[in-house]
Amino acid sequence: MMGIWAFATTFVVSVQGQAFYFEHNQTTPGGHGQFFVGHFGVGMPLYMSHIPANMNPHTFDATWQVRLFNQNGDDITDYFQTFRQHQDPGQVYVIDGPGTVPSEKIMLQQLVGPYFGLPQVSQFSQQVIHKGYDKVFVGFLAELFAKHDLPVATFSTGEQIPFHDPPDVPGATNVTVKIERVMQWRQFSSLDSPALSLSYHIFGTNEHPMAQHRVAGIYGEHAADWMQVFPFTFKDKDFLAEMAKEPNPATITKDSSGTWYKTSTAYLTMNVATGNCQMKVPGHEDSVWQRLNVDSSHEVDVEVTCEYFCVTDPDPDQLKCSNSFKDFGYDGPANTAMLPSKSWRTKIIVGKEQALFSSMALGAANPDNSVGAQFQPFVVPHPNVLV
Repeated sequence: MMGIWAFATTFVVSVQGQAFYFEHNQTTPGGHGQFFVGHFGVGMPLYMSHIPANMNPHTFDATWQVRLFNQNGDDITDYFQTFRQHQDPGQVYVIDGPGTVPSEKIMLQQLVGPYFGLPQVSQFSQQVIHKGYDKVFVGFLAELFAKHDLPVATFSTGEQIPFHDPPDVPGATNVTVKIERVMQWRQFSSLDSPALSLSYHIFGTNEHPMAQHRVAGIYGEHAADWMQVFPFTFKDKDFLAEMAKEPNPATITKDSSGTWYKTSTAYLTMNVATGNCQMKVPGHEDSVWQRLNVDSSHEVDVEVTCEYFCVTDPDPDQLKCSNSFKDFGYDGPANTAMLPSKSWRTKIIVGKEQALFSSMALGAANPDNSVGAQFQPFVVPHPNVLV
């Protein structure tokens, strides 16, 4: 507990010792709500996924691996993962997130590294884990609907919102969240074009991967300004076994001069744990209505492509290829080339979605097309939704 208090004290001093100068109120430090997602069970990684919005400072498609601690400093990550394991696998869990405690106001970028003189933030405190969307979020929905003279949203059961306090997770009412690793980090714009087909970031591991929809913009009838996270597994175990045979770290084959690379096992390896991998779903548009949302018995054809990195230093001793840019870092050799790996066509088995935030708030700047009728999961699903 003393360690946590010391961190909080240091953080307050460091923030109060600096003045925040931003262009307008939308870019000041604020709160950043989060979903908790991941495969279930003891020892399984827990991830925190940012609830994005189409306004500064919330335009980030971002996920972190985290651990949870109670007010006594005890690690309760496995407890929470076990609790989730015995609940509905599609149950939503949210927290108000970093920046909601007055003494811990931050820019979301600080969860990745130092930001314009502001220190990196590796933990935040006083969080309550809610089952379902929290009261503040539900109230925000109601206000936004009323502002645009739209009907009150309803659950698919017919129950109207708001307005009841969601149940909290027992023993998770004063939680400190510590960040272990950045899994996904990407700023998006409402002007981003939707992908040609339904597109997801992949994070986790080859054995226990997670999919996170790539947030984009709105063009005509194509709206990709929504987020979704779900677990899945690769159906073909031989496919994973072949990947596991590739050397780690990756090896390279030089050309006849012995100076430049000819090929690398990084190029041939799908490495979800360290690579930057994306998954496309042929036959599905990049739309919330055609998102993957199926039970565990359903198989889906997908295409996976990862990036790999090679140092193009003329010194043969510096020649190196990897699935992860982190193997080189900003202090590493100059001219690190980022190249796409091969694409793999394979099948996945999709688990129930654990987070969904559709275009109600992401498209708040365009309410005619994105508020109310398209909001999920509070509004009855579109009759033509693909599953």
